[in-house]
Amino acid sequence: MSRVLDPDFTKYKFRDLKVYCSTEWLADNKKKYRQVFDRYEATYIYAELSFYNKLFDDEDWNVQINLKCYSLKKGRKELCDLTFDRKVSKYDNVVYIREGWGNKKFGAFWKKGTYYWEAYIDGQKVATKYFYVEESDQKYLDPAAYINIRSLKLYEGPYDDMPKDERVYYTTFA
Repeated sequence: MSRVLDPDFTKYKFRDLKVYCSTEWLADNKKKYRQVFDRYEATYIYAELSFYNKLFDDEDWNVQINLKCYSLKKGRKELCDLTFDRKVSKYDNVVYIREGWGNKKFGAFWKKGTYYWEAYIDGQKVATKYFYVEESDQKYLDPAAYINIRSLKLYEGPYDDMPKDERVYYTTFA
């Protein structure tokens, strides 16, 4: 009997549900995942659902994904309900679904509070991920508000440090 015909067989294995707000790519197809955001740095807040393809190298298949975001500010309020169909390729061992919600203007949509994403695969709830939006004074989003560098010295050295008298400094400013 084929495993696909087995009524208890699922074509996926849940991997993770992560949250991020920057669309900048990092190494290995990753993002800057977080659970706490500042209101004035957030435009859209994204959910990344990932799961293993159990039919990897065997066959393509279709999946229905549903991502819902809720606010807990004044009771539970649904902010969005994103539903879509995706084709899972037999060449993808891990499948990533990335979708977000918000407004393109910083600080316009996300207010201080507790929120969470829910992820569903083929109608089955697979995960919930909470995240938090804080509200800071906008002036503190300027890096200069946090630190004032007076001088900086850089040197190249081995893995273990080297004595100060053996260091050759390459860059210095004041």
